Amino acid sequence: MYSRVNGIRDYYQAIMALAITCQVIAVLGEMPNNRSRRLGAIYEPRLDEISGIIVSSVNKDTVWVADDGKSERIFGTSFQGNVKCEIEFAGKVNDIEDLTYTLSPEDQSYLVVGDSGDNKLKRKYIQLIAIKEPVLNSSKTPKLEITPQYRSRIFYPDKVYDSEAIAWDPRSGNFFVFSKEKNGSTVFSVSGDDFWSGKPDILARKMCRVSASKVSAGDISRDGKWILLRNEKIGSIWNLSAGSLENSLAKHPFSRLPVKGKDQAKNGEAIGFTPTADGYITISEGRNQPLYLFDINLND
Repeated sequence: MYSRVNGIRDYYQAIMALAITCQVIAVLGEMPNNRSRRLGAIYEPRLDEISGIIVSSVNKDTVWVADDGKSERIFGTSFQGNVKCEIEFAGKVNDIEDLTYTLSPEDQSYLVVGDSGDNKLKRKYIQLIAIKEPVLNSSKTPKLEITPQYRSRIFYPDKVYDSEAIAWDPRSGNFFVFSKEKNGSTVFSVSGDDFWSGKPDILARKMCRVSASKVSAGDISRDGKWILLRNEKIGSIWNLSAGSLENSLAKHPFSRLPVKGKDQAKNGEAIGFTPTADGYITISEGRNQPLYLFDINLND
């Protein structure tokens, strides 16, 4: 079981998460279930193929986004699309495809970059790169140059895959990688203990197959109860409360959810839960794309 600091710190984090989600709703007003509202568009010329997005748990009014490809940069923007921070990190990448939120063993919030794309199926390994999430100062727009503290090469156990979705499970502390295939997705587990110990090379474990096809992004809720995968057209969500992630994905039914706002471009490759998991945010590839918040009630 992944250890977390209890007591005052957990209470503070829960309050912060609730405040951030309430702020999203406050911007939009009340939303009926299964409805979406348009947030602002991201007008940043270097972001024309966004493939990863997460909602911050430590900064109000903030999402982190990553562009598809070889750029060693991620950006923090407001819900209205205004750039608040640019992070340039050291080390080369091949094809960034997703971002995920994680807590380190010291209970620090990290942004993990998934350098996992492999359209030509030629890569020997993929990478997970962890960057400690900065606390932003609203009075300025900083540019930060960071050397990641944690970076591991991940090897598949059998053959190479094109993978565009990664997610972190707060219950086990492990990372999960989802292949992008026409007729489903192969799910791999990456040891969180190995990653945080600084192990440079980690062998992923093949877990199961799921029927969700052409998976291009994914996220696990901060409480570990839900996992959401998407492709360009539709999302698939599983309730993880009944057992392990592996058993839930392989044996339990899932529900379908919309992922595309009415004026978003066709090719959507990013999705992220709000901190309290009563909604999720998406964005599509292309310049000046709008963020969309979809309201859901996962307890129904």
